[in-house]
Amino acid sequence: MTTHQPAPQRDSLDQPQRQSPIAIVAGIFSVQALQGLIPIIIVAFGNRRSIGLVAVPLGLIALVAISAINWSRTTFWVENGEMVLEKGLLNKSRTQIPLDRIQQIGTEQGIIQQIFNVRQVNVDSAGTGVSEFQLAAVTDEVVAELRGRVVGADKAGTAAPPSPAAPFAGPPLGPPGMGAPTPGTGTFGPPAPGPAGPLGPPQGAIPVPAEDRRTIVLRHEFADLVQLAISRPSPQVIIGLLALGGFGLGGVVERFLTENITGVVGAVILVIVIIILAIAVLIIGTMIREFQLTVWRSQEGLRLTAGLLNKRERLARTERVQVVRQQSNFVERRFGRTSMFLPQASSVQAGAATSATQFSIPGAPTAKADDIANLFLAADRPEPQHPIDRRIVWRKTLLEGILPAVFLLICAASVYAVEEASNWIVLPLVIGAVFLVAQARVAAVLFHKRWSWNLAEGHVVIQRGFLTIDRTEAALRKVQSVRIRQGFWQRRKQLASVHLGTAGGSITIPHIPIDTARDLRDRVLFLVETDIGAWM
Repeated sequence: MTTHQPAPQRDSLDQPQRQSPIAIVAGIFSVQALQGLIPIIIVAFGNRRSIGLVAVPLGLIALVAISAINWSRTTFWVENGEMVLEKGLLNKSRTQIPLDRIQQIGTEQGIIQQIFNVRQVNVDSAGTGVSEFQLAAVTDEVVAELRGRVVGADKAGTAAPPSPAAPFAGPPLGPPGMGAPTPGTGTFGPPAPGPAGPLGPPQGAIPVPAEDRRTIVLRHEFADLVQLAISRPSPQVIIGLLALGGFGLGGVVERFLTENITGVVGAVILVIVIIILAIAVLIIGTMIREFQLTVWRSQEGLRLTAGLLNKRERLARTERVQVVRQQSNFVERRFGRTSMFLPQASSVQAGAATSATQFSIPGAPTAKADDIANLFLAADRPEPQHPIDRRIVWRKTLLEGILPAVFLLICAASVYAVEEASNWIVLPLVIGAVFLVAQARVAAVLFHKRWSWNLAEGHVVIQRGFLTIDRTEAALRKVQSVRIRQGFWQRRKQLASVHLGTAGGSITIPHIPIDTARDLRDRVLFLVETDIGAWM
C-alpha cells in the first residue's frame, strides 16, 4: 500500500501578487493625495462655489481612480533570492533587491491599516536615499514570510565567525610621535573577541534559548512616558501647542483669569495654568506617539513596537547595527534616562530619528541602555579619556567671539561718528560685543572640556556636549574607511581630524596632533584588515 505524501505548498511570495485592496483606501487618505485636494477645496469654499461643487466630486473620483490604478499595477514577489517590485501604467518600473542586501523592514499601522488589520511595509537596502519598497497594505502573514526569507538569506550568506586568536597585544595609543605600527612586526596582534554582555555576545546573531524565543528587554509604563514627555518634547507636540494658541485657547484662559483675578496673583496663576496646559498637551502627544513602547529581544535582534493612532514596528538586527549612540539632555540625566539610536547599514541618515527605518529608543533607563549597548559592543568597552587639542579654545573664541565683536564695534563707531546723539544705538552694540566675546570664550572652554575620545580593545568611543551629552561608539570591525583631514589652521598647528566611516554614519575625532592621527589611522586599518569576521 502506497502512502501519498501531500505536496508541499508553494509560499505566497513565490508568485506575483498585489497588495490588499485596502491599499486603495490608504492611497486615498495619504498625505500626497490630500495635498492634491487642497487647491480644489480652496476653490470650493471661495467665491466661485458653483465651480467648487463640480470640482470637488470630480477630484474625489479622480483620486479614487488613480489609487485603484496604482494598486492594480503594483505587484511584488520573490524570485531567485531577490525581492521584485513592478509598478506603473505608462511608465513601468521594475526594482529587484537581493534578499541578503535588505537592511531593514519597517512596518507602520495608521488608523486605516489598524481597522482592516494590515500593515504598511518599508523595505530599505541602503541603495538610495529613501526606502526602495513601500507597500501600503499587506497582511501580517506576508510581512512574517518576507522577514523569514531575509533572515534565511542572511544565515546562508553570513561568513563564519572569527576563530580564537592570540590576545590583543598592542599597547594603548601612545603620545604624539610614537610612530606608525607595522603589521607583521609583533607590535600588534589580531583583536580578541569581546566578552559576552549581560544580554548576549557583542557580535553575531543574538542567541535565544529555544524555550525563550521572545524576551521583553524594555517597556515604558505610564510614569516612563510622563518623564519622556517632560524631558524630550517632540516638534509635533510643540506645533500642537502653537496651534492651540492660534485657535484662541490662550486668549480665553487669559480673559477668564484677568476678569476674576488681577495683579501679581493673577499673573502667577496665568503662568501656572499655561504650564499645566503645556505639560498636559506634551503628555497626551507622547502617550499617542509612544503608546506601549516595548523592546523585544528575539532571534532576529531587537524589535520595537510603539504607537496608538499610528503603530510602528522597527527591527535592529545585531549584525546590521553599525554604531551605538546615546544622547541625554539635562532633564533626562536628572531622571536617569538616555535616548538610544542604533544606525544600521541603511540609506537613511543616522540622525534621522523619525524616518521610516530608523531604530531609536527614546528615554531608556541608563542601566537598560548599557545592557542594550552590550548586545552590539563588548561589556568592557573603553571610556573616553583622551582630550582634543586645547588650542581649539583660542580658535573658537576668535572666530565665534572676537571677530563678530570687532564687527559690532566698527558699526558702533560708524554710527557714533555720523550722529553723536545716537547713544541709544551705540551702547547696545558695545554691550553685544562684550557679550559675544564672553559667551564665545565660555562655550569654547566647555567644548574642549566635554570633548574626549578613546580607542582600545577593538572599539572606538567619542563623547561631546554640555547640556546635551552625546556618546557615540562602534566596534572597529564595522569601519569601512579611514580619512585624515587637515584644514589651513590645522596644518599650521600640526593638527588633524580623523574620520572613521561606517555603513551607518561616520565618527569624527577632531583637532588631535597629526602624529597621533596617523598612528590612529594605521592602528585602525591594521585591526580591520586582520579581523576575519563579517562586518555585517
